[in-house]
This record gives sequence, C-alpha cells and structure tokens, in this order.
Amino acid sequence: MAAETDPEGFVAEFLEGGLALDEIQYVPNLVFAIKQASDLLPPNEKGKFLLTGSSDLFAGKQVSDRLPGHMETLILYPLSQSELSVRSRNTLYQIVEGEFASVSGPTTRGALCQAILAGGYPETQSMSSRARISWYRSYIDARILKDFEQVYSGRGDFVVVARALLDLLAGRCGNLLNFHNLANELRIGDEKTKKMTAAFEQMFIVHRVNGYLKNRSKRLAVTSPKSHFVDTGLACYLLGLRTREQLVTSSHFGGLLENFVLMDLCKNAVFSEHEVDITHFRDNYQREVDIVLEEPGGSVIGIEVKASQSITKSDFKGLLALANYAGSRFSAGILLYSGDKVLPIKFGDFTFTAVPFASLYPQLLSPTPQIS
Repeated sequence: MAAETDPEGFVAEFLEGGLALDEIQYVPNLVFAIKQASDLLPPNEKGKFLLTGSSDLFAGKQVSDRLPGHMETLILYPLSQSELSVRSRNTLYQIVEGEFASVSGPTTRGALCQAILAGGYPETQSMSSRARISWYRSYIDARILKDFEQVYSGRGDFVVVARALLDLLAGRCGNLLNFHNLANELRIGDEKTKKMTAAFEQMFIVHRVNGYLKNRSKRLAVTSPKSHFVDTGLACYLLGLRTREQLVTSSHFGGLLENFVLMDLCKNAVFSEHEVDITHFRDNYQREVDIVLEEPGGSVIGIEVKASQSITKSDFKGLLALANYAGSRFSAGILLYSGDKVLPIKFGDFTFTAVPFASLYPQLLSPTPQIS
C-alpha cells in the first residue's frame, strides 16, 4: 500500500542501503520513482536497485519509461543442462568454437525423452512424477489467474481462452507461428490471439524465434517466427505426456527435441563470451534449419537437430540451402544426432559436421546428479 500510494517516499525510505524489489510488475508506479532516485545518485554509485519479476514489466504497456541507460536486464531462465548436471561448460561456446569430440556410445531416445520431460525448473527436479504434475498444474493456474491478468490488456472472460491457447501453443513447439490458424481454432480474432501470445511471451512461458533474413530488403526466405516453450517439461505436461514411452512415440517428439536444444542454447547465451542472435531458417522451397546462430559481424552457424543414430544425405539439405543463401557469411553447419562419432560431411564447396548429442551433453550417457 505504501509503494502504491507514495512511491517516491517508499523508495526514499530504503535508498540508503539499497533496495531489492520482487514482483515489481505489481506496482509499476515505482518505476518513475526509481528513475528519479537514480538520476540523483552520484556518478560512481551504481547497483542501488535490484528489480525482479515473473513477467517482463518493461516489455508491455504498463510503464511508458523503460529506463534507457539506467539499468541492465538479465533473463533468469530455468536451469540449463550444464547447471542440472553440475558441469562447468557452455554449449553455445562449444558450438561457436567447434569444440566437439566423439563419445563412448550412442544416445538413446529414452535419455533424450527423460531430459525433455524433466525440464529445467529447479523446484521439479527432485519431485516424483505425480508431485511434478501437481506442481505444473498449480503453476499454470496461478500464472493465468494472477500474472496473465496483470500483463494482458484485454477485457472479458479470458481465462478459459488463455488456457486453450496455451495448450495449442504447446502442441506447436518447433512450428511456424500462424496466428490466423490459432484464432480459427479458438474462434476469436487474430489480434486478440496475437495479444494473448505476446502476454505469454512477456511471462516467460512461450518463446518466439524469428526467421533468419540475410538482407532485409530482399525477402528470399520466410520470416514467420517459430513458437517454442521456455520449459519443455511444462510443454509436456500441457500435452499430457507423462512418461518416456508416451513421448518417444508422440508426434510432438521432434518439435520438443528441437525446443530442448534451442532453449538450452538461449540459456547458455546469457553468460557466453560469444554474442549471438538465435533465429531459424526456412526458404521459399520449404528447406529449413532448426537453429541459426548469427554473430554481430554477420557470421552464421546452422544447427539441424535429428533424433536418429544414423545420417543420410537428405538430412543436410536445409544446411546446404542455408549455406548457399548466407554465402560468405556462412561459417559452419552442424547436424546434431544420436550417434557417437564426429563426422565431417562434404557437399560441393561446403563441409558440414555431424555431432553427437553427448558431445554437448555428456550427462545423457550417465545418470544425472541430484540438485540439492
């Protein structure tokens, strides 16, 4: 109540020792008061405020001032595979530097399914399957009933529609985001569907991946974004996938595996020495690459994700299309697969590399330590 009725006085009361504010999105009026206090600080005094929240206050329309030059934003994703396995490695750095090694054996689909189902939320890692389901149910109910209402600017009874949209988005992990099709299934307008999806992005539940475009003035590639979930465990819950046996035979397995790799790279990108823009590629002939890493200088690495332990020529057609499209900017093409050998594959002027999953994620070949 103090923060809402007298934001300037509230901030001043705690300013001397510094102020940490959790769930800042519930009192957006504090932002202007924090800016005023920040403007008056001596030039060498920094780090007075730590603002955290389960949704991105500055991504929506709740505040008009995004504090440019005043703050640094850090996205705290669920735990990465390196953190879960208590290993000090950055998979994004490995890929950019080309640090790959053959491994002791192939990766089973069961191991991949287990990693996808487990997700990365710290709270769920030591839970039983039944307890994890209960946690996901409570998490979704709380986020939709509380955070979604705070972020979403629409009116009317949106709770049922929001939950239905979330289920549809879970089923489209790794697919192009088509708002018109989603709107038709929900029987609502396109704009309402876009706003609701944007709200889930702002809440760090859904993650949008834009299409790679070499030249903004020449549209020789599809620019439609792809839809992914920030956490694959949550996506599996919404899809009714509870066991490895269910997931391995599910039509959603391929999309969730792509989602798993992409989000792990996003997590590693937060603290990697390499700055990259993470996109996907699809040309007008429907040849595609799951993940594209573009460095600031324009250098491009393509990553295709396959669950099989064997590889064929057709597995590289998307990477070859990306290589020809990117031209001199193309740096490397990687096919992640379940085999155990690092293999160079040459197509004309381009040499691609088949890389075992376990080269990036060695924990897939051994039991994962429990996090306490």
